Amino acid sequence: MKRPPDKHLSYFTVLEALREATACPFCHIEKTGVDRYLSGVLDEHVNDPGVRRDLARARGYCPRHAHRLLRFGGALGTAILYGDQVRNLREELQALATGRAAETAVRRTAARWTLHEDCPACRHQAEERKRAVSVLLEFLAESELRTAFKAAPLPCLPHFFVLTENAGTSTLRRFLVREQLRKLDELAYDLEEFCRKQDYRFRHEPMTRERDAWLRAAAVMTGEAGVF
Repeated sequence: MKRPPDKHLSYFTVLEALREATACPFCHIEKTGVDRYLSGVLDEHVNDPGVRRDLARARGYCPRHAHRLLRFGGALGTAILYGDQVRNLREELQALATGRAAETAVRRTAARWTLHEDCPACRHQAEERKRAVSVLLEFLAESELRTAFKAAPLPCLPHFFVLTENAGTSTLRRFLVREQLRKLDELAYDLEEFCRKQDYRFRHEPMTRERDAWLRAAAVMTGEAGVF
């Protein structure tokens, strides 16, 4: 008999998200994980040379994660981290100002400072995503996780496609597609009810589950704000 895989902390993180998230559980996992990472940087690692070198190589956090960082306050820590970025940017612009400032050099500089291809927070988020998807697919055959997954809110479209692309078997892929369709049917019904109750003939009917269907629909199609 095949021995079931060992359950570890990541398993219980996924299980908790499936049971407690109010929207896409995988958006919840990524957002929570990135928030822990950014809060930890501000609280404990602002003066860590390795952390600052890593951030300098990326020319700072990408816009999405830079705005998320600001949610934590941390004025002094943020000033220290972005002091590095401002000094480095000045050095590169001074080199352009004293040189020929060729168009290609300007474009390369612009790309380095706007693309943030090696954003440390993006790397951390990618690791959170990979781990959560791997855990779900590994344990989905077990009743505890499968029951939680079936009862959980609808995964957003970006995460649904990550799940289906990484599903190892056609049986598992079909299960994921069927569950997505079932939950989309429920969302479609809620949207129809929401629209119906806007009609003056039915406005006396109280709004129930459908009251936030329009918000849920937008989040399902795009993922939660701050995640994608």
